[in-house]
Amino acid sequence: MTTPTLPQIRAAFDRFKAAYPKRPENGWAAALVAFEKLAKVGVDMDMLVRAAGAYAKHAAANVTDPKFIPMAKKWLGERRFEDFQDEAAAPAETDSAEGEHPFDWAKGQVPDRAWTSWFRQLDVVEGNPTTINAPTQFALDHVRAEYGPMLRRHYGAVAWGLKRKA
Repeated sequence: MTTPTLPQIRAAFDRFKAAYPKRPENGWAAALVAFEKLAKVGVDMDMLVRAAGAYAKHAAANVTDPKFIPMAKKWLGERRFEDFQDEAAAPAETDSAEGEHPFDWAKGQVPDRAWTSWFRQLDVVEGNPTTINAPTQFALDHVRAEYGPMLRRHYGAVAWGLKRKA
């Protein structure tokens, strides 16, 4: 995993700040610290920006007073962006001509949110052991901890790896 540079984090944070719903006295310095921590552990910064935009649409339709919009630091720290990942998800990429994903078999065994947030970004290299690759160390650690036993039941021996960037 390549840790993003401070200029990359600041540029992404500026996009996040522009996308996040307007709230009085938001405390952007503290939000930058929370954003930076998430970026450094592998949370996709572009997803955070898209989730903030999805939350802004939700807030515009459902929140009558801006004081009820959480401060960005709290929204990030409590990982509330996970509630908006489905809306923020990029279109799924598929490997086969039929449009199947190697984890289609898991769709009925994991919540839709887990499929969208975690499984859709993985790829599989069949073999002995089967290798499951994730785009970030954070994603790899989460999937291994939460779904490792299920994946081992399905594949047998499993090796874990990170996707190589082209």
